[in-house]
Amino acid sequence: MADTLKLIETLRTQLSPDASLAEAEDWWPIVQRIEASLEFDPRYSKSEKETVGRLKQWVSEAILAVRQGLNPQCSSIAVSLTALQGSLERRTIGEDGWPLRS
Repeated sequence: MADTLKLIETLRTQLSPDASLAEAEDWWPIVQRIEASLEFDPRYSKSEKETVGRLKQWVSEAILAVRQGLNPQCSSIAVSLTALQGSLERRTIGEDGWPLRS
């Protein structure tokens, strides 16, 4: 899960309403890697799947907006990332043996 959390943080830092098309298109492979890292996890919950689905939708719409010369709605993407991150942190054990978030 630590790798998935790093991917979420990477995407969060790359989000920008002033993103160029190349920058925005770089978001999609990160989303795909996040989804792929969760698909084979037996603890991957229905709510996490729904959150990933919304994330994919928002990122797709953001890339389309950039292609049309508009500013992407990064806040919607950030909300999905925060929800997914919180869910993963609640079930991820840290180095000290305790969950990252309770």
